[in-house]
Amino acid sequence: MPESAGSYAKNSNLLKKNDFLDVVFQPTLRRCNEKYKVSVRPDNSAANFALTVVKSLSPNDAAEAMLAAQMAAIHIAAMRAAGQLARAEIPPHQEAAMRAFDKLSRT
Repeated sequence: MPESAGSYAKNSNLLKKNDFLDVVFQPTLRRCNEKYKVSVRPDNSAANFALTVVKSLSPNDAAEAMLAAQMAAIHIAAMRAAGQLARAEIPPHQEAAMRAFDKLSRT
């Protein structure tokens, strides 16, 4: 029997918070940190936001759930980069934050 639309996110056996955080969300944030030099720690508010985004998009399978998690992680990293840009006081910091924000906003 095929799954109905959005049943993937609603099935607690398929999308558990700890599994989601360990397998999808934290590695995605780690890659953002490494690639864009944005210091993003996976705190509770970021994790809850990402989980809410995934559930609200009602993914039909694991691939859609991973894309939704990536969208949330990129959004969080982009907003952190924007905050770093707003707080940057010297040109090298401004340039690095601007470059990170620019790349993340295109992802």
